[in-house]
Amino acid sequence: MSRLETPVSDQYLKYIGRVAVNHAVLDLTIKSLIWEFLGPKQKIGQIVTAELDFRRLLSLLSSLCRERYKDDKLIVDEIMQLIRRAESTSGKRDKVIHSIWLAGQTSLNRAKITAKLNKGFNLEFEKTTPSDLEKIAEELAILSGDFSAMAKKPHVPSLSELARLSRAKRTAV
Repeated sequence: MSRLETPVSDQYLKYIGRVAVNHAVLDLTIKSLIWEFLGPKQKIGQIVTAELDFRRLLSLLSSLCRERYKDDKLIVDEIMQLIRRAESTSGKRDKVIHSIWLAGQTSLNRAKITAKLNKGFNLEFEKTTPSDLEKIAEELAILSGDFSAMAKKPHVPSLSELARLSRAKRTAV
């Protein structure tokens, strides 16, 4: 049995792993916010988001946000800013995770081969340092914290809270 070993050092693998794990945390944080938007039965939200890729999660969150807060432009703008950051940071993650890693004499190079419908074939090489990878991992962690903080803000009521307020208004009339 033959074995093919990666040329990537443990130091690089550590940061590549942090990028992967921190993106998974971001993914779960965004799903949790969607679940909250969808209502008190978390299982319904889990069913809705279970098979969605990251881009579709962001689209769903954007649509739910715009619908729920259509009368509050400040909240919509704040959440949309987070969504744009998530798109950008996720693109950086995708480059890290879906690349081929090649060892050079003194550095590691990320290679990405693509063949897109509109752009055709592309071969991209980029020298990458552990610091570059650490920055992406940290960006993902900060973004997860920002989404989590958004969910905890008092101006982002859950659907169950909105339903309770609506019932209270109807009984007061």
